Amino acid sequence: MKKILLISTVCICLFISNAFSKRTSKLKSLDLFNKVIYLIEKNYYKDVQFESLIEGALTGMLQSLDKHSSFLNKDLYKKMRDDTEGEFGGIGIEVSYNKEAGVLSVISAIEGSPAFKSGVMSGDLIVEINRQNVLGESLEKAVSLMKGKIGEKLHLGIRRNDQKKLIHLNITRELIKVDPVQAKLIDGSYGVVRLVQFQKDSTRYVKKALDDMRKKMNVDLNGIILDLRQNPGGLLDEAVGVVSLFVNQGVVVSTESRDPNIKDIRYVKKTVKKDLKTPLVVLVDQGSASASEIVAGAIQDHKRGKIMGLQSYGKGTVQSITPIGQDMAVKLTISEYLTPNKRKIDQKGITPDIKLEKIDQVQRNYLTDAQVSSAIKYLKSSKK
Repeated sequence: MKKILLISTVCICLFISNAFSKRTSKLKSLDLFNKVIYLIEKNYYKDVQFESLIEGALTGMLQSLDKHSSFLNKDLYKKMRDDTEGEFGGIGIEVSYNKEAGVLSVISAIEGSPAFKSGVMSGDLIVEINRQNVLGESLEKAVSLMKGKIGEKLHLGIRRNDQKKLIHLNITRELIKVDPVQAKLIDGSYGVVRLVQFQKDSTRYVKKALDDMRKKMNVDLNGIILDLRQNPGGLLDEAVGVVSLFVNQGVVVSTESRDPNIKDIRYVKKTVKKDLKTPLVVLVDQGSASASEIVAGAIQDHKRGKIMGLQSYGKGTVQSITPIGQDMAVKLTISEYLTPNKRKIDQKGITPDIKLEKIDQVQRNYLTDAQVSSAIKYLKSSKK
């Protein structure tokens, strides 16, 4: 009995000691922070606002976590909320923060958008916005600089493929309206459906495109090509819906967070009319991100079709926005997506079953390019 009491006492003491040590370490770090602020206020060559120092520290703190977490000060938080009201001009690009380069990186330019027409490409680094160097600026700050009135010109200085010389583009802002689905019947029996973004009702649009092609043929399709190249993602529920068109049952995607008890699992929708037999190819590339990768990963794990193309982007995290007071907020990554087979998407992407050669994005016809031809060739050969 004495031994049990002694062991219990030792364990409790160790737990208290560990907790005290962590608290002491945090207090030392906060003391270091206070010392630095004191030195700046005392010795910096000009007056600085205390609030600006704190905001700068918070910005750096959140940016050090990952490329999607950030501190939203009064201006950035207001602009984020204003985005849901009225009409805003844009150039039609999806971007993320490249931590290594300290600038925005283009995930994809939406097909038909001003950016797409001007030649902006996946992987481009945005170094200048309206002749202003944006090195080190946060994602939200840099994005806010690109927003403006419809019809106004926006200047971008872009670095591409480690070229020393910047590419300078003048792009006119437009009200971005995206036609989410394009479709084409090739060789009489192969349906190509290109999904540009996962918007509201995308599942319905994809289904309608397939149904329309079947009616035109008056017979079933010999193969389906779902083109998700340069699709930056969008609504999670629509990604689940698109997978449900081709998969009978099971998990589409789940999330993993710090707390193992907090999970969000999305299953195949049983109410959706399904096509479980027509041979399927999903095309992806370096501009396929988020919801596109969820669809490709689910199709791959359920062995419903072949993934062809290039390695996808690798954006698979979930962010929450938490107001801090009335006019500021913190955007924080709280979990990451997993495919049905528990594969992580973030910073890894989806690896195609069959890799294809990269095609120049500029002035290409997505519905009939070489990668689509390769997909049709594969479908024809697998039918034999």
